[in-house]
Amino acid sequence: PKPPLTIQTARGTYYIQLLWDPPTIQAGKTADFGLLFQDNSKSIVNQVSYSFKVTDSGGKVIADLHNQKAPDGTGMQKVKFDKEGPVTVLVSIDAVEGQPSGEFVESAPFHVIVVGA
Repeated sequence: PKPPLTIQTARGTYYIQLLWDPPTIQAGKTADFGLLFQDNSKSIVNQVSYSFKVTDSGGKVIADLHNQKAPDGTGMQKVKFDKEGPVTVLVSIDAVEGQPSGEFVESAPFHVIVVGA
């Protein structure tokens, strides 16, 4: 897949957009991920608290970051990938404008590929 990818959360409350640079994620290198959080009318939401988890195809956790902040509706993460293959980037919205998501987690799984160096 080529960036950006946008996924609507299961309840349809939010859209989460994932971008990355470089456009081809390479093993042994760091990729910069950008996030954009929008409501169901595609307006940017502010004061987002989110979690960012990256796992490989075998379920090994590459990055697991909690309580990340996107005050203006955007976030940035850096992840270094040691090996090639498919990975899942799971972005979960924990709270928006101080209001917790509650029992139902608003999240979006993005499936991207890491290529050989």
